Amino acid sequence: SPGQTLVETVIAAALISLGILAALSLTTRSEKQNTSAKSLTEATKYATQAADYLRSQRTQLGWATMNSKTGADVVNNYATYCLNALPESPATYLDLVPGGCSDNTFIPDDSVDGNSIFTRQIVVDTSSASGGILKFVVTVNWQEQITRTTSLEMELTSW
Repeated sequence: SPGQTLVETVIAAALISLGILAALSLTTRSEKQNTSAKSLTEATKYATQAADYLRSQRTQLGWATMNSKTGADVVNNYATYCLNALPESPATYLDLVPGGCSDNTFIPDDSVDGNSIFTRQIVVDTSSASGGILKFVVTVNWQEQITRTTSLEMELTSW
C-alpha cells in the first residue's frame, strides 16, 4: 500500500542519518585522541631531551659541580628549575636560576609566535647527595581542555 512505502522510506532515512551521525561522532573523537597522543609524544620528547642534557652535564661538569650547583639552590632538600630552553653550555647550566615555571614560560618551537604549549621543569632531590646520588624529576606540562603532565625520573650518581 502507498502509505507503508512512505513510512518505510522515512524509517530508512532516519536509520541512515543515525549511522552518519555516529560516524561523524567517531571521527571527531578520533581527531581529539590523535591530537592528545601527538602532544604526549612531544612532551615525552622534551622530557627525554632534558634527561639527556642532564647526563651530558654530569659528564662535562662532573658530579661534584652539579651537586654543588643544586646544593646552593636547595630548599628542604629540593632544587627546582624551569628549563623552557636547554642551556647551550656548561657555564650556562651553572647560571640556572632556581624557581618553577611561570604561566608564560613555554618551550620555544617553530610556530608563528615561536612558543609551544609546553613548559618543562626539573626538580632535584638532594636528600641522597651525601651517598653520591642526585634524583631528578623532569616534568612537562601542557594545556588541552585540562592541564596534562608527563614526567621522567632519573638518578645521577658520582662515578
